[in-house]
Amino acid sequence: MIPRKRFYTSAFTFILLVLTAAVYASAQAPAVRLPRPSQKATVMQTVGVTDITITYSRPGVKGRKI
Repeated sequence: MIPRKRFYTSAFTFILLVLTAAVYASAQAPAVRLPRPSQKATVMQTVGVTDITITYSRPGVKGRKI
């Protein structure tokens, strides 16, 4: 049989370890959102009473030489 003092020490260490792991797991940063492979941009400008919108997208280079 395990002596009482050693049992309490082991139990305390185990509980402390579990609580530390739970705090660490909840403090993880949210997942990083990566940009789309083909970037997309939209620009809008009002000239007088007319709205001009330009939507631009370009394919990703992915290692190809430009």
